[in-house]
Amino acid sequence: MKDRQKRMIRLLLSQKELFHLEDLAQAFSIGKRTVSRDLDSIDQWLTSKGAGLDRKPGQGIRVETLMVSTEELLDALNTPENFIVAPDPLIRKQLILLYLLYHNREIKISEMAAAFFISDTSVWNDLNLIEKDLTRPTLSLIRHKGVGIQMTGEESQIRLEFLKILTELISSKTVIPYLYSLKTDSINSLEMNRLLLILDKLNFPGNRSRVLQALSRTADTLGYQFTMSGEAILYFYLQLSRHRIGEGCLIADDFPCPPEFTGLAGDLLSNLDYSARRVFPAGEISFLGLLMGVLERGTPPELGPLPHPIPRDEAIHGFTEELIDSFGKQDNRMYYLNEQVEAVLALTVSSLVTRLRNGIPLWHGEWGPSEEENDQDPAKREELARLLKNRFAIEAAREELDYLILYFQSLFFRDREIREQKIRCLVCCFEGIGLAAYLQAVLQKETSLLDIVESTAVFKIRQDYLDAKNIELVLSTFPLSGLTTPVIVLSLPLDRGLLVKQITRTVQDIEKREKTAPEPVPERGETFAFDKVMAFIGGFTLRTIPPCEKIEKIISELSREICPDRRKAKRLEKDFREREKRGSLFFEEYGTRVLHCKSAAVSIPTAGLIQFSGTADGRMLFLIAPAPCPEEERKILSVITLSFMEEERFRDALREGSLSDIRRALMDIYKELI
Repeated sequence: MKDRQKRMIRLLLSQKELFHLEDLAQAFSIGKRTVSRDLDSIDQWLTSKGAGLDRKPGQGIRVETLMVSTEELLDALNTPENFIVAPDPLIRKQLILLYLLYHNREIKISEMAAAFFISDTSVWNDLNLIEKDLTRPTLSLIRHKGVGIQMTGEESQIRLEFLKILTELISSKTVIPYLYSLKTDSINSLEMNRLLLILDKLNFPGNRSRVLQALSRTADTLGYQFTMSGEAILYFYLQLSRHRIGEGCLIADDFPCPPEFTGLAGDLLSNLDYSARRVFPAGEISFLGLLMGVLERGTPPELGPLPHPIPRDEAIHGFTEELIDSFGKQDNRMYYLNEQVEAVLALTVSSLVTRLRNGIPLWHGEWGPSEEENDQDPAKREELARLLKNRFAIEAAREELDYLILYFQSLFFRDREIREQKIRCLVCCFEGIGLAAYLQAVLQKETSLLDIVESTAVFKIRQDYLDAKNIELVLSTFPLSGLTTPVIVLSLPLDRGLLVKQITRTVQDIEKREKTAPEPVPERGETFAFDKVMAFIGGFTLRTIPPCEKIEKIISELSREICPDRRKAKRLEKDFREREKRGSLFFEEYGTRVLHCKSAAVSIPTAGLIQFSGTADGRMLFLIAPAPCPEEERKILSVITLSFMEEERFRDALREGSLSDIRRALMDIYKELI
């Protein structure tokens, strides 16, 4: 039974009302003929369990439980032994490949056929495909007639290929709950069953707690935690290595391991009972050290000094500088990362480059829908891909690019002491505006600390003028008095070395004064959790519906768009209508209507815009709070309406901008409140 068919059974069991064939086709993005074929398989399975499928022509389909309860059917559906009855060809091929990569012995075709409930012929066909599709040149299948099939090649490549296949089969949403014994929701339970079945068929080593404790001790020694995805890779690598070493497979070649990981890798191997072995080849230690050095490093809440700073790499440094500059031009803003945070970014880029060059996989989280209309950063992704290819000859997958973009953004917003812009500076010259423009061009080449916003003649400089322009520093060829803004006096011809030192010292003094000054309280007096705000911004949508004049029709269309589940859609529609009865919210000055309500149909704050296809009609804003709604989540939504009334740029983005423009505007609004 396929994953889709199991999900379809779950949906049919979730409610008693009839489902139309069209609704099932739409829910699973398949054709009605495919639905009919799936229903035939579902009916056979239900019949074997004492239930059945009730098909009413012209009315719909539902499950008749008959002699068995819904709970019993769900239990049977989730039993690992029942999971892979007829696996999809792609999954089946990957399962066989995992089996071959795990064992250091000849494996009979009949053994694999029995393990995965398939015929000998299917195994043989899959082996031909596996042999053809092997991507690592050192790996090959050896067939011993009458004995079996064995995977051979460099040991490090065998282990990496095993991890690569596992990360393709099992998502991070499943492996993290498995690793930490967390509950899984109904959506991920099928994939969890697949993971449990794979590990059971392989006789994968147990003792999870022992391995995780060893990793925790290693993290304490390093001074930082691996992220959960990084820790998951290390866990499966160590357990796989434990088995492979026990079967006599050792990594012999040496690898460029960061020096701080050499001793840690050796201690970690020695402490995990590798068949009483206490001495390992240098290759085993250096490869584990390399792996530890390139996995995600979780940063502490306050970015402190790096426990093990890496030597400055000019190629990496040049890459990060160009990355920051390129993203700043795209966003029309000046990104400024101090030395400490830029070092963290450089370390991440260095790890990414080394990891991709060696083919080390990683479990990536899911950052939201990938449809083009919901794509926030296509330009950034394209630019990042270009930089990686030009500078390092690396072609990175989309998930790698998206992760690095997200990491860059999190560094920029995370540290409250990072300036959002460079020091705003004005250059003026007694001799005239032309020479001031020349000085501006020279300064832009000599230092990256300043945002030179204007070059002008000295007679224009007054304190009220500087305050109106938000100027923080003045560079002048003429001494200026009576100003509270700092002034650096320039001498012609310029001593460029001395000038850069003066600017650096003055900028540090300005930043030091700002750090010691009391932090201004946000005008709305609220701060919000970073992850909640980022999730809310990521979920802000722009939905297109057919033009209609009646607000009841708009509410109905919107509710179905937001809630694919018919019952929840009805509930949301009812809550919208109840709120409308108490009075509409309409910003007449800006021609914008707001639909808002509290509803149990949503579990998190939900917001977005409605636009009407094929018309020039204005957009509508919708805001939905969960019911009950925690105070913080209510306030997150209230910032939207306040900002709409107070900030013209945000208002324009909502009324006319693209989805990416709106989300950038939301970032600007919330960045001071997180």
